[in-house]
Parts: sequence; structure tokens; C-alpha cells
Amino acid sequence: MAALPAFGNYHHVQLAEALDAALDQRLGRHLRPTPAHLSRVVYIPKHKDITTHLPLYDVTDNYAKAVKSEYIGSSKFKLNLAMMKRPNGDGTDAEVRYLVNLESGLGETIVTVERRVPAHNGEMVKT
Repeated sequence: MAALPAFGNYHHVQLAEALDAALDQRLGRHLRPTPAHLSRVVYIPKHKDITTHLPLYDVTDNYAKAVKSEYIGSSKFKLNLAMMKRPNGDGTDAEVRYLVNLESGLGETIVTVERRVPAHNGEMVKT
């Protein structure tokens, strides 16, 4: 377990103690667990304003393994979320659940969202 440096006659502070939920509460944070009705986590990769095809990855399992039962906004939640394994873009470590296609026209942008289901044809939703 990692320890934070301490100077003088102070004891070493364990990292788990420093990230304790009680500390977050003392700082005035009102934390809550992840709402039960939220059942899917989608990762949106880095992209630019000129992107025309944007894959959205389903990372629900990785999210559940990373944050476990930590309260949203807590120090442990933020640290675990930052350390969570993210898709690398080759399709081997996470499924592309949605494919967003962007077409720029004269003064408007047409967005097409394709829901991808393994072994089925994806639904097309146009907005």
C-alpha cells in the first residue's frame, strides 16, 4: 500500500485513509452512489471538429470493475475512473455499440446514429 510523505513527528498517512469517504464528507461533499437506473456506460473517444465517423464504445463492465461501489465524485471514485482501462480503438478490448456519422451540408449538419448489435443489423436513427 502506498504511503504519503510526512515530515516531523507525524505518522505516515496511508493512501486509503487519505481517500476515505469520511474525508470527502468533511470537505462538504454530499456524495451518492451510482443511481440504479443508470445501466450503461459509453466511452466517447477523443475527436476533432472535422471527425465524420465516431465510434462509441460500451465500457459498462470496465466501469463496474474500476469504480466498484464508490460514491460518485469521491476521491476514490475519481482516481479509479482515471485509472480505468479505456478502449484503444482497434475493437479488440471493447464493443462499438454506436456509430455516429456526421455529414456537413450547406449550413446544417446531418447526424446519423447506428446502434450496433452483435450478429444483427444495426438500427438506423436519423436526427
